[in-house]
Amino acid sequence: MKKTNMDLHTESEIPWTITANLGDGIAAPSGELLQSAVEPFTTVPGETRSESLYTLTVESEKEIRKLVSADAHVGFNTAAVATSAQTHVENYLSVSDRSSTIVFKGRFVWDQALASPLPRLTAEARSLYERDPSEFHRAHGHYFIAGFTKEAELTIFARVIATSRESVREVSAKVEAEIHSVGWKADADAATTIENFARNKNCKIELDLLKIGMSDDKDSDVPGLTLSEIPGHVKDFQKRAVGIKTTALLVHYTRVDPKISTKTDVSAEIYENANHFYENLVVARVLKSRLPKYYAKHNMEKLLNEIEADAQKYVPRDLSGDISKLYDLSDRIENWLSEVEELEVYRRLWHDVQAAPGTNKGWKWGVTSWDDPELADLAVESKSESRRQRYTTPGWQRGSLKIEVPHRKICGIKLIANKKFNGDHNKQSGGLNKDFVKFAFKSNYDRGFNWTVKVWSVPEEKAHFALDEL
Repeated sequence: MKKTNMDLHTESEIPWTITANLGDGIAAPSGELLQSAVEPFTTVPGETRSESLYTLTVESEKEIRKLVSADAHVGFNTAAVATSAQTHVENYLSVSDRSSTIVFKGRFVWDQALASPLPRLTAEARSLYERDPSEFHRAHGHYFIAGFTKEAELTIFARVIATSRESVREVSAKVEAEIHSVGWKADADAATTIENFARNKNCKIELDLLKIGMSDDKDSDVPGLTLSEIPGHVKDFQKRAVGIKTTALLVHYTRVDPKISTKTDVSAEIYENANHFYENLVVARVLKSRLPKYYAKHNMEKLLNEIEADAQKYVPRDLSGDISKLYDLSDRIENWLSEVEELEVYRRLWHDVQAAPGTNKGWKWGVTSWDDPELADLAVESKSESRRQRYTTPGWQRGSLKIEVPHRKICGIKLIANKKFNGDHNKQSGGLNKDFVKFAFKSNYDRGFNWTVKVWSVPEEKAHFALDEL
């Protein structure tokens, strides 16, 4: 199959770095800063600024991807964009069956500062391209920084933590609705409304706040806030926001010299797959923080570290690597994400099991109804055994029944009486999160008994959750 090389856009953007300068060359797709190939120029941002508000309730991998794409200044860059986006979200999100994070962003964006007219190539750079285009791109890249965007941003992370999924969703919806309602006009009344609602739902709200683009560094990163403190910080942000450079605006050299081609030596297939791989990698870094302790220690963190190490080895920033290695890495990261998703469903199962412990004289223990579609794909097996004792001699008939499920853990038990006046029963030993359960039976006087015990179980490797993780 013929290799199709990537054709670059004539304009792009990447995150601004502290070492960047107007006119610097930028290599694609690595984002590396290189020597300038254009004559010196200056530009200043406009005085007009626009305002925007953005809220997102992050409850699953789907919303993490939305947040990453909204947070990252995505141009042609892959690894650098992934790293940039990850730093904004990794340490502030709580996402599980009993928690979610509402992310609020208030942003001021000033008019772009963009060179007009565009600068000319220097004589030396033009001469180098005419002699050796490849050497020109090695020295000066494919783009130059033609301007920048200046922004100020307030980000609030509100982590809602509760004892049930229903409470998390109700409180999260309330918080997001209140934010939409008050916008920049957050006040003490709104904070009190949310606090009271969360308290009534037995929910806890943890708050962290970030400010970027302020007149000084005071209160730029404020963890551990209360809701009542938020309105003051919103007013402070509006008062002191002056903006900083956040985005480098890139122009391809073909715009200043049409003879310079937008084609690169990078395979379009590698570029597309690398972008998808790095997006998955960002999501995995965020999800790593919610791994149950046992699974984090037993292989999951190690597997992710190995994937990252191999990515650095086999998928360099200039994407000159082997496409087969990239396919292998893509499969590995997708398998890792699938396993995390599956573990989250098993975590929910064991939460439901813990919520229904039953009693020794009961009839049901754990989860005995399996019509929930979220549980449909779990490796659940059922097993039934019966114990019948006919009336033989005057008095009481006694007996027992033990069901074993080797290498599995019981997550549901149901006791079924197969006749009226069946007598007494008692769960003697074993049970939930064990590999067996044993019942003892005693008939009514001068009668027999007939019982069936049904158990549901999952592989024992899917049952390692601490109580504080359920």
